[in-house]
Amino acid sequence: MKDLKGREALNNRFVKAFKLLEEKGEIIRNGHAKGLSAVSEQILGKKSHGHLINKYLTGERFIPYEAAERFCEIYAISKDFMFKGEGKVFAVTGLPIEYETGYRAPVDIVQESKILYSAMPALASSALGIEMNESLEYFNIPGMKGGQYVAFTISGNSMTPTLRDTDMVICKPFDNPERIIDNEVYAIVSDLAVQVKRIQKIYDFKTKKLQKIKLISDNYLEHDPFYLEIQQVRKILKVDRKITGL
Repeated sequence: MKDLKGREALNNRFVKAFKLLEEKGEIIRNGHAKGLSAVSEQILGKKSHGHLINKYLTGERFIPYEAAERFCEIYAISKDFMFKGEGKVFAVTGLPIEYETGYRAPVDIVQESKILYSAMPALASSALGIEMNESLEYFNIPGMKGGQYVAFTISGNSMTPTLRDTDMVICKPFDNPERIIDNEVYAIVSDLAVQVKRIQKIYDFKTKKLQKIKLISDNYLEHDPFYLEIQQVRKILKVDRKITGL
């Protein structure tokens, strides 16, 4: 009985965190890339188990501990909150998904509360070619704390409506391409460009090793997907926040 009550309490906290993620736009229940199937793929390992997520949300079933732990890791939910009911819901604080401001200066690395400018745009298009010159001026955004963040100004319309020309994206460095979540939005740094796209991993049929990545535009009617060999990729960053103009 005690274990049952504990699992019910855990499930209730999962529901609370899930609803907050919906409010932030990080989960869109009836969406494609951020819907129940996508959540299921990330925390249960199978896209076809979206109906189980719905059962957790309605209380018909309780989320397993392993899935709750994975949920915390994927969506930056505090494990103290999830498993103990202590502290704040989110493990990492920062800008909301939509930070309403008319300021669109390009930036590079966030160190504590200082943000380093950069002249490097992120191309939301399928065209390659970029100048890598950077400036060394800093500015602050209220509420933005420390962390190794990288931010770019979007140039182009291929990620419309998710990202629009002149939007700014703030990203987290990503050290292992194997941990890429298919169909999420990333900034991909190659030898010639910084591109912001949705990614799908492509594995070699024989060796089962990651061979290339497929870059997909949300504005797929105007921009075809294309591929990069994994050797061409210098760095991958997970798009974490966006700043959009008024």
